Amino acid sequence: MFQIKLTVVALAAVFLLAGQANALADNDVDACNGDNHYDLGHSCAFKGPQGKSEGTCQKSNSSDPDSSAVLICQTS
Repeated sequence: MFQIKLTVVALAAVFLLAGQANALADNDVDACNGDNHYDLGHSCAFKGPQGKSEGTCQKSNSSDPDSSAVLICQTS
């Protein structure tokens, strides 16, 4: 009986932890746009050529005064 309870608790823990995993965007544009809807300055991450790349969401052309410019995940 104890082993069944232990198994149930272990499975519950696995499913709870799996639900907390975040998907990594495929590119720097998707990291700030699409399903994410991040704002300017929000931290972001995407799959880069060397693995995971992290940065902050910035306007695609920082000199562009147009507030509707696409955000990209700018790495540091």
